[in-house]
Amino acid sequence: MTYAETVRHIHNAILIPYRPPVHSDSGQMLVQDRRGHRPPPWGFFGGGIEAGETPLQAVLREAWEELGMRLSAEHVQARAVLHARLRDLQFTLHLHTWKYSGDTSEFRLGEGAGMEWVTPAEMLTRVEAGGPDTAISEWMRAFLPSSAKLP
Repeated sequence: MTYAETVRHIHNAILIPYRPPVHSDSGQMLVQDRRGHRPPPWGFFGGGIEAGETPLQAVLREAWEELGMRLSAEHVQARAVLHARLRDLQFTLHLHTWKYSGDTSEFRLGEGAGMEWVTPAEMLTRVEAGGPDTAISEWMRAFLPSSAKLP
């Protein structure tokens, strides 16, 4: 068996709820506290794309499972497809954003220990180096305006 045959490919749909810069100078994003549940300790909402699902269908399903929110295609915007590698795992991350102006009292947390609104700079300090979320942090640096004061 070749090395390429031992690599497992995982397709994930990721949802980043965000608030525009009204709430803070650079806006905020909602992140999931995974401490005590699964690594990395902080991450984004989302998960695996099931057989027969499109990335959009998966992210809408994950929004329901993880946040208790019934979203439609009009609510989310596809932003990027990212690729990351972690040991023998190859990740394809289908990244979506959702502009949200409410508060977390409307959410029903389905997975993880909690959630928190953080600035992009705060999230970048929480991304665990070497994990698949590192690709998302690189995308954030390229996507976010320079006014976001990233580390």
